[in-house]
Amino acid sequence: LMSDEEAAEAKKFARLGGQGPGGCTDKVKCIEYCEDVVHLDECIAFAEENGFIDEGELAEAKKVSTALKGGASLPGGCKGKVQCESYCDDLDHINECLDFAEKSGFLDETELAEARQAAKAMESGARPPGGCKNKRACEDYCSDSNNIEECFAFAEKAGFIPPEEIEQARRVIPLMKAGKTPGG
Repeated sequence: LMSDEEAAEAKKFARLGGQGPGGCTDKVKCIEYCEDVVHLDECIAFAEENGFIDEGELAEAKKVSTALKGGASLPGGCKGKVQCESYCDDLDHINECLDFAEKSGFLDETELAEARQAAKAMESGARPPGGCKNKRACEDYCSDSNNIEECFAFAEKAGFIPPEEIEQARRVIPLMKAGKTPGG
């Protein structure tokens, strides 16, 4: 019924007295309690102290905490990670989410610059290829060679392709569509 990892976590939780932040007594209740950013620092401390969080999640949670303490607000008034990710997965909220990402340090300078370029293109009327609503969906859509022309058009409007490379890219697109590139 449980993976070895889940069983180990359950045993560790039981050894701690079966009680987590806010008095939660099981994983679901603890997640519900800790999903609310009001409890963020308490939950970070508990998870870090007891080894219930990996390094990446811990670093991310600390960035959010630092940003909030510095006066940043969560995008769209979201209250927790799941809600915020759902809100920010919608490209209609890109600028608000990028502002928070910048304040919290979630994106490096290159990623932030690219995302701002895409946002600017969308503000000027360019629609994301295939109507994709988030970066992951756009990347999936554009990984299909049948969509290369539409993706190229957006990349060109967004300024992702340097002007000196546009003509070369236009010559390569038919080859890509025909699968005539090295390695197919």
